[in-house]
Amino acid sequence: MICRTRFTQLVVAKLAKPSGNLRTFGSGAGPLAGRRSYDNQKVRAMISLKWRALRADGRSIRAVPHGPTLWLSSALAVVAAVSAALTFFLPNALSGSAVTTGNARGTALVMMVAGVPLLVVSMLGAIRGSWRFHVVWLGMVSYLTYNAFMLLFGTPLNSLFLLYVATFSLGLFSLGTLVHATDPRAVSDQLVDLPRRGLAIYTWTIVGLNTLVWLRGIIPTIGAAEPAAALDGLGLTTNPLWVQDLAFWLPMAAIAAAWLWLRRPWGYVLVGAWLVYGLIESVGVAVDQLFGYAADPTTEYATPAGAVVFGILALVNLIPLYFYFRRRAQSFLVVDLKVDDGYW
Repeated sequence: MICRTRFTQLVVAKLAKPSGNLRTFGSGAGPLAGRRSYDNQKVRAMISLKWRALRADGRSIRAVPHGPTLWLSSALAVVAAVSAALTFFLPNALSGSAVTTGNARGTALVMMVAGVPLLVVSMLGAIRGSWRFHVVWLGMVSYLTYNAFMLLFGTPLNSLFLLYVATFSLGLFSLGTLVHATDPRAVSDQLVDLPRRGLAIYTWTIVGLNTLVWLRGIIPTIGAAEPAAALDGLGLTTNPLWVQDLAFWLPMAAIAAAWLWLRRPWGYVLVGAWLVYGLIESVGVAVDQLFGYAADPTTEYATPAGAVVFGILALVNLIPLYFYFRRRAQSFLVVDLKVDDGYW
């Protein structure tokens, strides 16, 4: 066996020789023999990719989360499933306006039939070493944490309050331990050929449009005699969507896109998780719009048109997800150097 440092030294030394014979097979380029100058970033990226190909089959990651990370996410799955089921099947347990109750039931339905099952499946896949399932795991914990906050603050105090608190708390701690257990390079090394700039632009576009939509409702309240009139009919004192989106989720997505643009390893991880979260969240909003409209057809906060818009957004989000998770052809670096007990 040969360590990565020695492997890098051998490749760089070979590239520096005009007589070197460097070639790639599979998805790589043609012959590069005799060339003295190379793009440093491309060389580093190539070495990283080939090292991963030599070490594994392109699917596995070095560190598999265990211990507190696994137990917290498992507890999150159980508590989220219970709170979502009770929210959906016991609507009388909720208090507040009809539209917020309908929205909460729609959100709970998607958490129950999509959010929790996908969390469990992604955990099982990540335990087996899949980097793709690891990213999905991070995205699903983000989704459940986001919607636990919505159930906690998007409905007036009710008999399920402690369950919502437990779900939100477990989501926060699961998110923290999972981020801590994540090796970003184990993911970014698999995504050398990712169309990172396109995904970064897509992320910034969604963030910008979302921000404009929220500001459209917030700006008129500045200096207004009754700013709370913007929430008439919701039975809320503030809008939890505005709070968490503008305070954390949208800035986080914008920063992750910038890191991806700059080839920072965490950018690859966080943008992938954000795309997963965005897909399920779009489906969830489409469903809660339908439930909210069914509960109160006169409301302006839930409409069939809104459900259609978010349904289309979910379909559009499948495109960047495809480019992120698509199976990549492997290529193996062949350098005519004799090392240890054979040739590469």
